[in-house]
Amino acid sequence: MRLTLPEPKIDLYSDGFDEHDKLSRKSIGDKLSKLVEDIDDPLVIALDGA
Repeated sequence: MRLTLPEPKIDLYSDGFDEHDKLSRKSIGDKLSKLVEDIDDPLVIALDGA
């Protein structure tokens, strides 16, 4: 059996990272958001971590 928690409803563009940044990753999120917004060509992004 696999237990999963429901994803919270977060709209980062209106809510921002401040209230939801439990792991202090705001700077990484800002950089990734800027990258995604600035690229017009097709793009694949893989996030891999422990």
